[in-house]
Amino acid sequence: METLEWATLLVCCAALLLRVPDAVRGRNRTVFGILGLATLCSVLAVSDLYAAIDAVLGGWDLTSLILRYLVFATVLLVGLRVTTGLAAAEAHQLIAGGIGRWALAAWL
Repeated sequence: METLEWATLLVCCAALLLRVPDAVRGRNRTVFGILGLATLCSVLAVSDLYAAIDAVLGGWDLTSLILRYLVFATVLLVGLRVTTGLAAAEAHQLIAGGIGRWALAAWL
């Protein structure tokens, strides 16, 4: 299991680094953000790193809460990017509009 955690982290880091030139040029910044959040999620998914970060934060399992919000943000950005890419204006409005904001507020 530990090998999978580290492999996922390495793949996310590699993908993030490959997207840096486009992000600097101002292209596909949302994709860069998604990969950045996925990399942070992968960092917190590694058991040893999770334990170390949780110890620094006081051992109150605050790291779990941070990981949860990072996953929510990643899924939200993926949803927005997919609806934009598929030209699904109504679906995009459901996620980014008032209904989506109310659902997000209720979930948090």
